[in-house]
Amino acid sequence: MLHLELELKLHNDRFMEAIGHLEVELKGQLNCRLRVTIPFGSVPTGISWDGVRDRLRSWILHDVPQLPYNDIVHNIRIEGVPFPLTVQKSNSATHGLFLARSVTEDSDFPQRLQSQIDRKALKLAKYRDSCDMLILLIENDDIANMNRGIMIRAVEAAYCQYLPSGLDRIWYADSSIPESTQFWNITPASRANMIAMNAMEEIERPPE
Repeated sequence: MLHLELELKLHNDRFMEAIGHLEVELKGQLNCRLRVTIPFGSVPTGISWDGVRDRLRSWILHDVPQLPYNDIVHNIRIEGVPFPLTVQKSNSATHGLFLARSVTEDSDFPQRLQSQIDRKALKLAKYRDSCDMLILLIENDDIANMNRGIMIRAVEAAYCQYLPSGLDRIWYADSSIPESTQFWNITPASRANMIAMNAMEEIERPPE
């Protein structure tokens, strides 16, 4: 366990040295919320980061405005940047650059998540008759190991047709960036024809 913690700290130090400071530098310069994810362990050592930051900064300022909103674009390669990027651009909540790292997905995660949700649904069942909408909230504050896309795929795999009896919605609360917590409706059935909006906007202006 200590070895893993040291490995995580070493990678985090390299990550921050490489591109982390761009979050602060570009604050107020973006007219969108841009989430940039790089694979865990992909930041190499022994190179000069000034050029990498310059190329990444230039790409963000000049190429990102041409990207579509809300689509997740995978495996973006930028000349002079030694790791691939996964990018999502949105126009909701706080604008700015938000950097994250991803790890290899756990193939058993949907099954373990389903077990947890089923157990929580049983506890919430007693409130079914006293509320108009029963929402199960899943919170994540782990920016390295989890993101909304992973959670959406896991929930869809676990509940491809029906939610546990009594539940109306499953929401995902992303608190990995403390000053910018995001709430998203990740209920598979209600996402099928949903326009892109966060969960609070959906409650105020239902798209269905």
